[in-house]
Amino acid sequence: MHCSLYNDTYLFLNIKEILPHPQEGSELYLLSGDKFENRVNLKWPVSFQQDEVYSYTNMLDSGINDVLCLSDRDHEFVALWNPATKELETVPSSSAQFLPFNTVWFHLHGYGYDPVNDDYKIIRRVYVNQYKPNDNVDWNYLPTTPQPFWEIYSVRSHSWKRLDLYMPIDIGRKVYLNGMCHWWANTNVADAYMVSFNLSNENFFTTHLPLDMQDSYPNEWVKIETDPDEWVKRYFDLVVLNGFVAMISKHVKTSSFHIYVLGELGVRESWTKLFIVGPLPGVERPIGAGKKGDIFFLKNDNEVACFDLNTQTIEDLGVKGEPFFCHFAICKKNLSFIGIRN
Repeated sequence: MHCSLYNDTYLFLNIKEILPHPQEGSELYLLSGDKFENRVNLKWPVSFQQDEVYSYTNMLDSGINDVLCLSDRDHEFVALWNPATKELETVPSSSAQFLPFNTVWFHLHGYGYDPVNDDYKIIRRVYVNQYKPNDNVDWNYLPTTPQPFWEIYSVRSHSWKRLDLYMPIDIGRKVYLNGMCHWWANTNVADAYMVSFNLSNENFFTTHLPLDMQDSYPNEWVKIETDPDEWVKRYFDLVVLNGFVAMISKHVKTSSFHIYVLGELGVRESWTKLFIVGPLPGVERPIGAGKKGDIFFLKNDNEVACFDLNTQTIEDLGVKGEPFFCHFAICKKNLSFIGIRN
């Protein structure tokens, strides 16, 4: 089979491995070759050497110009890392992080490049538990009541800024494409939609599910229209496929995957179903897509596999990981982010 990325790109796979004796930490692999037959276990930067504090290193699913966004398990300690040049830029703490322990916690939602301002940015959700006096805190930075809020980090300014807007939180995988971060959200069980955050103007808008899935919800059993007594469980997630934001919907009972691409952000009618893949028995969920339309899945036995849309064949990559601790990013070779703030 031909399962490859462009020749000048690598695949970075971050997994929490399934081993005979499970471990707390996560592993980072560099995969290359036409069939990803070359696999190198990379060392995390010193700041992320895993111990009882950083028992799991999180990597967002976007590799922007060879720069990966890493964080600790709690999304509080964040850094940008270039594995090729070994450059590591630690993201400074925001004002919220000077509150006493257990007062706030964080959830990274996106990382990407702002082409208008030539800047790298990170967005995260801040959850506030309670307020306690602390002279080191900029109280104007925090909301007037202990409610969750958003903040955004700029590499160019080397600082965090609070965002005065409300955005729904994610319920699935987060992806980046062309200056925008995307994730699934919902307000109730029958109202799932995609949130798209523009890193340049720092606004967002939403796109609802395709019309033929308007009554669907992730991980929910739904009826089949042609047979009211027949039910299937649908699971769906986001990927970037051939330069488009795409959705992969899994029908659990049929073991098939329906692949949609979005033609225009914010326009529900512009979703187009391109493929129905399968049935693929033994395949659990998608974890992303490659540069040439290859789709990466996690199988029921926790094996990471690559599916070629052209040949309709699937091949194991020789790595196993836990279902919700498996992330990957595609990067070009040997690019450096020195000089971003110049």
